[in-house]
Amino acid sequence: MVINESSVYGVILAAGSSKRMETPKPLLNWCGKSLIDYQVDSLLTGGCNRVWVVTGKHHKEIVSNITVSEKVKIVFNVDHYLGKSTSVKKGVRSLPKDLFAMVLIAVDQPRPPWIISKLINEHKSKTPLITSPTFLGRGGHPLIFDYQLIPELKEISESSFGIRKIFTDHKNEILSVPFDSKIVRLDINTPEDYSEALDQYGL
Repeated sequence: MVINESSVYGVILAAGSSKRMETPKPLLNWCGKSLIDYQVDSLLTGGCNRVWVVTGKHHKEIVSNITVSEKVKIVFNVDHYLGKSTSVKKGVRSLPKDLFAMVLIAVDQPRPPWIISKLINEHKSKTPLITSPTFLGRGGHPLIFDYQLIPELKEISESSFGIRKIFTDHKNEILSVPFDSKIVRLDINTPEDYSEALDQYGL
């Protein structure tokens, strides 16, 4: 199999129930557009060739509101209620065989394009198995996985702690990229988180 070094795909996990938010998080407003559209645009602008959006609980709402593009594919995870690892596997198993790297992020972790771009460039230049952003020494998102880890990602499970197992197994092969902005650690889980994020980042 020939690996295309320019083939970098983004996978957005958007299959959750948004129970704590009490409204579908992918449809929240962020920078004047829906959160899901913002994430898709950011990944594409930041250097991803195409973006796969893994849906679940709010599949219909996302499909009805997302901006359609030939570079965007919706992947429905029928097993979304069984945990996040099922969505990761669903996205990974739909990726092309010539993949060089996958940028993985959750829909509730908005990141500007410059962060995506810097991570992809670092990953391409240093070719680690995993690339992770950090802020003050603490890990953040998105995560970039080398094509060599695809077989392992296809086999993760909730019982084996999902992505954490990959990190543990390859702890000496992770490239940490420091950032001055703590947005690399931002997660929006509750209405309070959302309100604070809007205030903090002036959106």
